[in-house]
Amino acid sequence: MNAKTKILIVEHDLNDLELLQYELKKSGINYVSEIVQNEQEFGRALENFMPDIILSDYSLPSFDGPTAFKMRNLIAPDTPFIFVSGYIGEENSIDFIRNGVTDYVLKDKLFTLATKVKRALKESKEKQEKTKAERELIQSERRMARAQQIAHMGSWELDFDTNVLLFSEEACRIFGLPTNQTRISFKTWSTLIHPEDLDFVFQLIKESRNSLKDASCSHRIVRTDGIVRHIYSESKLEYDSTGKPTGLHGIAHDITELKLAETERTKMVNDLMLRNKDLEQFAYIISHNLRAPVANILGATNVLTDPRLSPEKKEVLRQGLIESVTRLDNIVKDLNHILQVKGEINEAKVRVCFSVLVDDIKISIKNLIDKDNIEIKYDFCKVDEILTLKSYLHSIFYNLISNSIKYRQPRVPAIIEIKSQLVKDKIILFFTDNGMGIDLQKKGEQVFGLYKRFHPNIAGKGMGLYMVKTQVETLGGKIGIRSGVNKGTEIKIEFEI
Repeated sequence: MNAKTKILIVEHDLNDLELLQYELKKSGINYVSEIVQNEQEFGRALENFMPDIILSDYSLPSFDGPTAFKMRNLIAPDTPFIFVSGYIGEENSIDFIRNGVTDYVLKDKLFTLATKVKRALKESKEKQEKTKAERELIQSERRMARAQQIAHMGSWELDFDTNVLLFSEEACRIFGLPTNQTRISFKTWSTLIHPEDLDFVFQLIKESRNSLKDASCSHRIVRTDGIVRHIYSESKLEYDSTGKPTGLHGIAHDITELKLAETERTKMVNDLMLRNKDLEQFAYIISHNLRAPVANILGATNVLTDPRLSPEKKEVLRQGLIESVTRLDNIVKDLNHILQVKGEINEAKVRVCFSVLVDDIKISIKNLIDKDNIEIKYDFCKVDEILTLKSYLHSIFYNLISNSIKYRQPRVPAIIEIKSQLVKDKIILFFTDNGMGIDLQKKGEQVFGLYKRFHPNIAGKGMGLYMVKTQVETLGGKIGIRSGVNKGTEIKIEFEI
């Protein structure tokens, strides 16, 4: 059952009121009315009766239509208002219609009243529905904008005819644009794609248009503030009534934090795998090197208990026992030294100057440099300092310089060159010499291994490069090598800053 239309009538003449109500009933309008005659009654009716439409006489003894219209504008501005008057005047009627009065009806033409009331009610309902729809649309857009902001996911549309992109507010934020700059040209948008990913993104768009298939990809952008972000884009084609592609619409999801977390996770997994491999190698080498002296000690001890053993043989066994114990002690000392390097770092980081560090090392080995005519050159013009653990960096430099001196080519003046580079967020150090070098095709996997020696004719333990690698990785760096027999060696170390 339809609800009754609530009509507020402002009228003092009972005869006019009776005729007005007759016209309403005759038209079949299902209504309930309230009649008022003064300002106080009218105000209360607006607030309590809350009419769907107002029919007001133009002039009353203690009240008038224009005043009623002003009150309606303040209290119920969306309620239709129709003047019903004996004479309102053409000029007045035009002014009132211009100022918002819905309509007017002359009392000698009340037969038009019902039609105008129905039209006013219909227009009011349509306006209310439109206002409601607009309000719901605004609320929906606000909720969508909020959801996009929370998810860091913006939406966009591309028109192929105009080559103009329409961005949502969150898409603007993702690309570093003002939130009111929602329309940008395709050319402007392309400047925001990371230069290294631009060809890939353009090719993807081209393939999507040619194949009429949806597309998705991850790529980088460079925001207007210069910050690089990672986004995931997904797009779908739009078509006209003939099936011709007219544009793209899609989403841009900021996945920078996810990408960084994935990179960090991958780095951690790789680091754990590398550490596990190093640990296995370390355990194997230690057990292998401990086994021999322990076996010698056990064998000598058992033989020494033989009463038939001559004093001469006992002395030989005693010397062998001493050598085995000494070797075992050296291995334990090496193990302790390695574990100290791999253990907790209590030293504070300081700024270390590369050139000062090399000069200090050159002074400490001056006799060796002068004796063997060693030339040590360095070029740190690109970057000459780093925030790090000074003792570790000193040990790295000292070991690499010492190795280059130890494994220099006979009868060839030794030249050691050290230089630095700054590449993006990395400091790269190069240690180059013209020494004996290493056959990496045969020994490449063993270069940084523990107790690995490649020149048996030269005294050493085979711990130098192992310790350098351990200390570099403890400082968060990476180390690599290029070398060839009698072609020298280049050690490359990378540190992130």
